[in-house]
Amino acid sequence: MTAGTSVNVKRSNRLSVLQTLHARGPMRQAEIARACNLSTSTVSAIVSEARAQGLVVMSDSELGAATSDRRGTAVAFNPELGYVIGIDIGQTVTRVALGDLEYRPLSVETVRSIVNTPSDEATQRIISATQRLMENAGIDSGRIVGVGLGMPSPQDADHRTIEGQHIFPGWTGERIRQEFENLLQKPVFLENDADAAALAESRWGAGRDVTSLLHVLTHAGVGAGIVLNGEIYRGASGRAGEIGHISIDAHGPLCYCGNRGCLQTYAGGDAVAAVLRPFHGDDTSIDDVLLAAHEGERTAIRAVRDAGHFIGRVLGEVANILNPEKIVVSGCFPRAGEIFFGPLRSEFDLKAMHGIADIQIVPSELPDDATIRAALGIVPIDLEQLYEIRD
Repeated sequence: MTAGTSVNVKRSNRLSVLQTLHARGPMRQAEIARACNLSTSTVSAIVSEARAQGLVVMSDSELGAATSDRRGTAVAFNPELGYVIGIDIGQTVTRVALGDLEYRPLSVETVRSIVNTPSDEATQRIISATQRLMENAGIDSGRIVGVGLGMPSPQDADHRTIEGQHIFPGWTGERIRQEFENLLQKPVFLENDADAAALAESRWGAGRDVTSLLHVLTHAGVGAGIVLNGEIYRGASGRAGEIGHISIDAHGPLCYCGNRGCLQTYAGGDAVAAVLRPFHGDDTSIDDVLLAAHEGERTAIRAVRDAGHFIGRVLGEVANILNPEKIVVSGCFPRAGEIFFGPLRSEFDLKAMHGIADIQIVPSELPDDATIRAALGIVPIDLEQLYEIRD
């Protein structure tokens, strides 16, 4: 083996160890050796060097009782090698977060609604919030490795331009990703919020034990993200998962997409809240509906049950095509528990073929604010680049 080949092998082995630790979390050295197909002596040498350079840390508490044998102690990727910014743009509120390299939010700042704000003004508000987060944390911009931007709107196939004029009317056609990159001087990764949430669920939530997942996000509307073999499936034009625009009634209400009877005109949070506004007032929100259902109000219970019924019908038909291992539902409606999930599962069983009807349908295991971690998780971590910085 030549000297150059030896260096390349060593580099490859070290990257393999770092990638494994970043993906799986704390592991003992023997476990790392098995996962990377390396000898324990090679792993021990890599860990010793990486620890000296601050790439990994020893973490007794992660795997149980402390031990004096370093090879029996948990080795963890050092999440403070750098930081990421996550921007979760919602229809009612926008949040900006500073996170570590395990995508854990360290601090969060809220920006008032920007839905009807011109893109340049909205962008400046978000940039200002980002700068305040870094200043308050005492973190130099040089330690930011990337920015994740999640928003509930279609994007072009290259994830650079906002498409669809209904949710963010002042942003249509804007090259929002490039605008943020120019202002922050960092790589920016733009993603549909339902896709970002699906990826988060597959990494840290109820989908972490499967390789194929359909994740349904319920808020003002209804959207879905599809995970196949651990990767988001976006389709040819980047719009896969738009289940909220599957028509369930050709003569139903007109949707902003131009179709009639779309699922979200019946089962979106805004549509369900509208059912109760004649009884509770014009400012009734989906949160008000869910609270009323929890307190036993019949009209609210019926509205939530109907939403579950309609969503279950569509999911049964989608499952006949995709046949995922698991379906996870997040957002507002899972808070209603069986008031929502009972009708959903019943209708799903009627629509899904035999064998497919056995698919698990479960609520998200992530907290309600998981969309901000999803935005952080959009940013890919280039471990080779981090390695270069410390080589």
